[in-house]
Amino acid sequence: MESALQNLISSNLLNLAIAIRINLYQETISNPNIELPESSWLYYDDELIDRPATLKQVCDKIIHANTVAKPVLPPELWEGNSKIAIQLKGVEFGKKAWTLNIVLERFAEDILNLLDSIESDGI
Repeated sequence: MESALQNLISSNLLNLAIAIRINLYQETISNPNIELPESSWLYYDDELIDRPATLKQVCDKIIHANTVAKPVLPPELWEGNSKIAIQLKGVEFGKKAWTLNIVLERFAEDILNLLDSIESDGI
């Protein structure tokens, strides 16, 4: 059951990432470097410095991930509220290993807020 849920989440996340990336290329979303500090953190395994990921980085990493796992996040990242999170891992340009942590509930909120901004402001 856990494997089926993980596959369902990752496939839907992949579809969302592709749709967002198409909108980035078509410039419907004009700023691909919007940081998502409440939902997504990226680090390169050789540095181990956790940084907020940008919208483009999240989409690129979702599309190019080699593995998807369900991690246990430290309490300071979710402030005591249970959140569904996933961890994606991959290798950039064939040599630089990376890890992306995404809190799915907060990522969904980020995307919905972005859509609201696009509709109201024309970002």
